[in-house]
Amino acid sequence: MEEDDGGIFECSMCLMQEGFHYFNKDPNPKWSKFRYTEEVFLCRNPFLPATVKAQDSNTPYLVVGGICSSCSKSVCLDAACSFYWQRRFCVKCAANDDLSGHHLPSSIVSEAKRRVQNAESEMTVTSSNSEQHPPPHPGREKSVES
Repeated sequence: MEEDDGGIFECSMCLMQEGFHYFNKDPNPKWSKFRYTEEVFLCRNPFLPATVKAQDSNTPYLVVGGICSSCSKSVCLDAACSFYWQRRFCVKCAANDDLSGHHLPSSIVSEAKRRVQNAESEMTVTSSNSEQHPPPHPGREKSVES
């Protein structure tokens, strides 16, 4: 696998953005023994010391995300955003199994529904908190002298 132009990966669920270097399921066999069952977004491992070559590392790449097999949107690997069951699914498609057409087990559908509800309730809490203005910083109040 040769490095392509890469780009910026954005998760359609949590909106996390991260640079990626490859989109493939077959990393260079000289550098990795892994073969993915899906096409994934890969970035070079940022934790490798500069003195270590990719081919000398067990983990030259990190998987950033994949593509939902139902809606074709990009999703990160966070459990709140996607999961892998024979294929990658975003939790929204899995929660709405009628639309995905993949007939997921009921336990997976109910778990996906729970994750979607949790994400929606977190977003509601976050947006309601952002409407409230925090008190001014104690050291920054303007003093008014008469």
